[in-house]
Amino acid sequence: MLLPRDCEWSGVVGRNHRRGEWDGKVPSLSERVVARLREKSLSLRALEDYGHCPFRFFACHLLRLKRPEEIAYAIDPAMRGTLWHAILSDFLQLWQEQGAVPDEATLRQIVDEKVQGELGQTPKAIVELVQRQFHKMVQSIWKAEKLEAEVWEPFKVEEPFCLSLAELEGVPEAFQEVKLQGKPDRIDKGKDDSLRVADYKTGEAPTQQAIRNGTSLQLPLYALLIERCLNQQVREAHFFAATVQ
Repeated sequence: MLLPRDCEWSGVVGRNHRRGEWDGKVPSLSERVVARLREKSLSLRALEDYGHCPFRFFACHLLRLKRPEEIAYAIDPAMRGTLWHAILSDFLQLWQEQGAVPDEATLRQIVDEKVQGELGQTPKAIVELVQRQFHKMVQSIWKAEKLEAEVWEPFKVEEPFCLSLAELEGVPEAFQEVKLQGKPDRIDKGKDDSLRVADYKTGEAPTQQAIRNGTSLQLPLYALLIERCLNQQVREAHFFAATVQ
């Protein structure tokens, strides 16, 4: 089970406030908060936030607070990541439909369509800049996919999986009736029918230390969800990182 990590919020709570139902710690959550958790599935992102900072988990996923939106003529990292995920999702789905890797020109066309569609109200100069940045990434990404296609092919793309936390060990009683939900970016199937799960990153991928510490849970829990739901072993799990320049 995750152990809460120190963070700026936990430091404030520890110095100035008594611990209780508002500190984000699972054992001290009130019954009404626990009831809210039972009503909805718990995402892997929420668990990662809990591992980093219980108060962040409480503020984002229970109170559902959001950061104020900043007005700026630029594309933030979150939007870049969303665009890149959408581009590769369309690319993989087309691959599945065709039964073969789409050519590089098709991937570039998907880039242009997605960028223009999502950033239609953005100044033209920003749209063109984002297109150039993604086009720089396309060549190496397409070559990598072409090479990987000799061993792996897309099996499922952004398909959600759900699992009761009661099936896992060490879960607090309050969480026993909560559902864990995850949606891997892609699951590939090998020529030998083995499975591989992957998650895309447009920035720095989590480290092995973060995975061992329990603060980067995507890959281990994706593999667990897939194995339990599909009754098939996941042989490999990877982060596919693409740096936006």
